[in-house]
Amino acid sequence: MYKKTPFFLGILFVIFIISLPHAYAAGDPFHNGANCVDCHDVTGTNYCGNTAFIACDLNTPNSGVRPVRFFNDTGPNSLADGDTNYDGPCEVCHTNTKHHRNDGAGLSPHFEGQVCTTCHLHSKRFEAPFKQLHKTHLYDPKGSVIEDIENKTEQQICMECHERFPVGGNFADGLPIATTTACDTCHSPEGLVNGSAMAKANTFAGIYEADGLALKPGNEKWCVSCHDEDNAVIKATPAPNIAGKDLDSDGVYDYGYYVTGHKIDCLECHDPLKNHIDGEHRTYDSSLGNHQEGYRLRSKNGRALIMPRPLKGYTLNDAPLCTACHPSDEVLGAGATNNERKADMSHTNFISRGTSQGVYSGEYGLHARHYVMDFPSYLPEADSDYDGARDSNINCTTCHNVHGARNSRMIRSGELMNHPHVSNPDPGFDFIYYTKSPDTFTAEYPAPQGTYKVYAWITEAYNRAIKVPYIINTSAGPVTLYLNQKVNEMISLNKPAVLANDGRWNMLGTYTFGQTGSIVISTQDASGVVVADAVFFEDTVGQNDLVVEHAEAVLDAPQAWKTFTDPQPGYGSTVYNGSLRYVYEVLVDPYADIQDTIGLQFQRGVGGFMNPEYCGGCHSQISNYGRVVKTYPMVLGAYAVPNIVTPSTRRIELIARVMHHNNSIQSVTIDLSPIGINDSSAAMAYSGQEQLATLDGGSTVQGRDLYNLFVTVPNTISDNLYRLEVTAIDTDGVSSKNHILLYAAQDGEIVIDDSESEFIGNWYLYDTSVDQFGPGLHYKDISDGSAKAVYRPNIPENGEYYVFAWWSEASAQWRPTNAPFVVNHARGSETLLVDQTTNGPGGGKWNCLGGPYQFNKGTDGYIEINDNANHKWIVADAMKFVPAGSVASCQ
Repeated sequence: MYKKTPFFLGILFVIFIISLPHAYAAGDPFHNGANCVDCHDVTGTNYCGNTAFIACDLNTPNSGVRPVRFFNDTGPNSLADGDTNYDGPCEVCHTNTKHHRNDGAGLSPHFEGQVCTTCHLHSKRFEAPFKQLHKTHLYDPKGSVIEDIENKTEQQICMECHERFPVGGNFADGLPIATTTACDTCHSPEGLVNGSAMAKANTFAGIYEADGLALKPGNEKWCVSCHDEDNAVIKATPAPNIAGKDLDSDGVYDYGYYVTGHKIDCLECHDPLKNHIDGEHRTYDSSLGNHQEGYRLRSKNGRALIMPRPLKGYTLNDAPLCTACHPSDEVLGAGATNNERKADMSHTNFISRGTSQGVYSGEYGLHARHYVMDFPSYLPEADSDYDGARDSNINCTTCHNVHGARNSRMIRSGELMNHPHVSNPDPGFDFIYYTKSPDTFTAEYPAPQGTYKVYAWITEAYNRAIKVPYIINTSAGPVTLYLNQKVNEMISLNKPAVLANDGRWNMLGTYTFGQTGSIVISTQDASGVVVADAVFFEDTVGQNDLVVEHAEAVLDAPQAWKTFTDPQPGYGSTVYNGSLRYVYEVLVDPYADIQDTIGLQFQRGVGGFMNPEYCGGCHSQISNYGRVVKTYPMVLGAYAVPNIVTPSTRRIELIARVMHHNNSIQSVTIDLSPIGINDSSAAMAYSGQEQLATLDGGSTVQGRDLYNLFVTVPNTISDNLYRLEVTAIDTDGVSSKNHILLYAAQDGEIVIDDSESEFIGNWYLYDTSVDQFGPGLHYKDISDGSAKAVYRPNIPENGEYYVFAWWSEASAQWRPTNAPFVVNHARGSETLLVDQTTNGPGGGKWNCLGGPYQFNKGTDGYIEINDNANHKWIVADAMKFVPAGSVASCQ
């Protein structure tokens, strides 16, 4: 309650404020966002005996105007005397606190009988001492670190860490905070991060931002201070190690989250408000369908990973937590049909040839092949909760360990966050990278003098090099051809090349040779197994044809070349005359970075590739897979700041996060034509590498480059959603695309997409509608109304708003005519039955539901869509709240 203050009393009030340990002006923000005059009244117009200029009535944020009695420092009519009147200055407002709520409830007595200001100092604006620290340890949404806290007295709780009660002095070990070991059990002092030292250093500053949803700068590795080799033990449960391993004890981690894992802030994927201090490594069970809660994951587009993944076709948003950064077209391929996606190998590194058994018909991108899996008769392929029973279609985490792996980047191995309660985790896949040998090996075939047509015999296989130099030493000088010895693949090197054909003579050309003529097969620039079989010289003049077999070739390093003898020579053999020589000129390096490799391979092995929970679950026998690594740019994410354009906010920044292993980005452009700027390839400027701060104030480069462009959006665009396509192209001409979603609205409008809403019940994601708002929409088959979509705006000030909804267009065959939209406003609740068919208001646009409705400041008001409708599928897409003063009416 605000009152006008007479001048002379105002002077006294200023003197009173200045006399405090810290001076505050009357308008300064004070306790819980209030200021001095919210509690103090110096007019004296309604004297009720209160001391310290405490007003007789306070306008509380939760309970309206309440009478206040404050006559004494302690006892009756003090700050919080605890009697049933609850009329002390502290008590009248405390309706939502953990202690001394004005309805008599609360977590514990909380120092009953002590003066509030003993701990909550006026000079500190009444803030609780160690506010975040005690919240984190006692009643954070993640859970209390104290076992059975509900059944312990306050004294028992405090003395878990402190040496006496009421709290004071040292910790339970008798030492002050600087040297106490009381933190060590939960905050491991060794490992990647000294969690104990970090906890002490942040005792006063806090770890999290005020909202509890983000880590403060410099604290990005806070999570691994528990989840490392020297892991924390809380409620008798060790925190699973995700930081990784230092295999040779040299102080450098050889693999782990910050080495071979994602390396991003843990809270980009995990929700810090979900309970995970519960004595369990994880709580996901496929029968419960609680994957998001079990792994404590954030929502992207309204969901995290769909687990268990249903056996009914596929949608790209089965894995929204992954596709939020990894564009699905760059991993699964692009195309309107499943077969088009499976056949698109333009970017994925994971491919396979068809087999003689007909398992695969032709070449497929196996990312798409396994993810799409368009065979409805198939049983579940994956064991999503590792209980020994297959229960789900394949999803990203079936093959990838997002926390890193011992053998390569995130190809699943079991050491980090694998099966719960397993002391000897399964290694998962045997996956290796090839690196090139520093040596070059050659096999030289002598050529006869004269002019000859030259042929080479090729024996193909999956592990052959695709770039084998054949150096033809003619009388006019050397000529180099590059042959592809791998299975039916052609390369383009802007040099003469010959397509390999298996088990036959392949013509290299016609050449004239002198006395020292020869054909040299070299491993220079090759990337796999190089084969030296026979060479055929066909005489163009006489009848002096000549075949030179590998045994007659001169080897520069005989020990490197091995001999292969065909076990079944003769008919059907692809080896000339039953044998050949080969050299494996690559090295196996399981820890190689992708930019240093020339190939990769999956291998069969005990407990490896054929593990029944992985490939062996479906494939009883399978050959090794190998291929050349192909790097390409990837636009991991793109966004606008701000992402809503209004008449008063036209200047925006467009930002793209681009990753490329070889750092060979040629250009990053964006198509601005959808917003009325006639530029379909506006160049975005390089603005630096994205950084991840570390505890010591340094930084770790994440391998993601940032590009930006400032744009003034024309005022001619209408209120709508705009999709701006970003394209990254590397120096090889390979491109990657993503998009920025930009909203245009009027000042004061609040737009909430379904990706920002809360969903109760089994709603489905759909992301291919031509008129959806944002990256997708949610839909639900009709039922009893228990499934709900909740849109909760954060209203800046009390006021009246019209409510609009967006849904995609569909016929009466698929949509209800009475979809319930429940508007919960300040004056009550109203249910609106909306026609979502094409005969209704129409899809792909904003449709007014009604109003104006009164909404109070904050998040108390909300819109709810439930599934109690009359036909087929109800849709929940976007909602918009428009101040009543900005539109004349809403029909």
